Amino acid sequence: MSIEELLDIAVGIYTKESPEVEDLLIHLEAMNDLIAKGAVHNYFGLNEIEILVLIMLEEFAYKSIQQAAFNDIYLNDYNKILINSLDNALLKIPRTSHDTLYRQDRDYYKIPENGEILKFKGFFTTSKDDFDNTYNIKWVIKPLPNGLTKAHDIYLVYNKGYNLPYPEWQVEFERNTKFIVTKVVPKDNFTEVYISELED
Repeated sequence: MSIEELLDIAVGIYTKESPEVEDLLIHLEAMNDLIAKGAVHNYFGLNEIEILVLIMLEEFAYKSIQQAAFNDIYLNDYNKILINSLDNALLKIPRTSHDTLYRQDRDYYKIPENGEILKFKGFFTTSKDDFDNTYNIKWVIKPLPNGLTKAHDIYLVYNKGYNLPYPEWQVEFERNTKFIVTKVVPKDNFTEVYISELED
């Protein structure tokens, strides 16, 4: 499928003036600009839509992907293509070798309990760095070792903030990855939740 076909599908569902189509056009322009600047590194054979959807996820159109990935009632032909393209992109990108990952969540719906099994229906975005800037939950994540993890180093393709002092170093877990909560530590302004990735 071409970018033009993807755009036609988006216009057919949302109309040309919709925020969704505007987001798509903005991120298409951003992708072309980032490629021209040498900020996109396609070492892994990603196609154009797979690169675009990674940039959408890392920048400001993640809702077009994640909302439908987490909740089927939002699924349509356009975001199905985005979700499937991101699935395919992750499988091409190397699995992480980092033994600890982090995520800062500012509005997670509840504090998990020790021993609870969590399964994230959508894509679970983390970082190799601990930015320690949450007011709700700081996730401390232990991926599976030895290439078994479903976490992929998407920063190898595009690292948001690459030209700033603190790049994001994003590591993305595949959809439906499961974890067990191993420790919950209340802090003054947030809660640290330790989770370990589980095998299927």
